[in-house]
Amino acid sequence: MLKFHRFFAYFLIIFGLIANTWAAESASSSQSDFFTKKDDVFLSPDQAFKLDVKAVDAQTLSANFTVAPGHYLYR
Repeated sequence: MLKFHRFFAYFLIIFGLIANTWAAESASSSQSDFFTKKDDVFLSPDQAFKLDVKAVDAQTLSANFTVAPGHYLYR
């Protein structure tokens, strides 16, 4: 019975080390992919935020922005 407990303890230690190594590799590869992503293309403000101005009447203008996908305005 003591051999079984010792074997089980060794198994848990080895399994824990393998799982920990796998998790660390997975996390580091996803972080490196996140920080080295080269697919992002940033448009100039004039291209990203198209302005359309229309005269409603002699005293009123209507201005509408069309925002390009993946771009947003913030404070």
